[in-house]
Amino acid sequence: HTVRNACVGAPPFTPGGPRTIVGGGPGRAMRIAAALADGWMSYAPNGVTEPEEYAEQVEEYNTLVTEAGRNPDDMARLVAFCVILADTEELADAIARNPVIQWDTAALIPSTDVWSRYGFTNPLPADWSYARDLRPLEWSREDALRICSQVPVEMVHRMRMCGTADQVAEKIQPYIEAGCNHVILADYAGVATTAN
Repeated sequence: HTVRNACVGAPPFTPGGPRTIVGGGPGRAMRIAAALADGWMSYAPNGVTEPEEYAEQVEEYNTLVTEAGRNPDDMARLVAFCVILADTEELADAIARNPVIQWDTAALIPSTDVWSRYGFTNPLPADWSYARDLRPLEWSREDALRICSQVPVEMVHRMRMCGTADQVAEKIQPYIEAGCNHVILADYAGVATTAN
């Protein structure tokens, strides 16, 4: 086929195209975001980034942005909050005990060291890395459920903001005060309540 003067897709809604956001870090992702992107995104409360640590990361990011000759006030600082939203605190706690959520708390973390920070031992091997080791088809249901049964609900609460909308909003507020100017909610309640 021969096509002339054709275009693919619609023009960008935002003049100049969409904003570019780099997620991850701190470290390399943050440096790339500061130099080249329109913003930087982190994740919380992944067991690694408490509000005080996030404030330090924002300070570092803003310094990197300034060193790149850019204005920190022009940058988006997003946080994707991992939450379990429910109508009641009791329901949120019940969802936190769901095997899907327990598996996520054990397996989908940067390293098992996150658990030791809070006085717990992850039931997965000490050198576990989800990027390298998470191969779902190699796990039997029984082995996965055995791991899940060893996940304390307190650890789920460290890895997910659990509660009612008001309770979760209160937990997010310190991140906003620390410099987050865009909020993304990843609500795990739907995953847990629809999984068999």
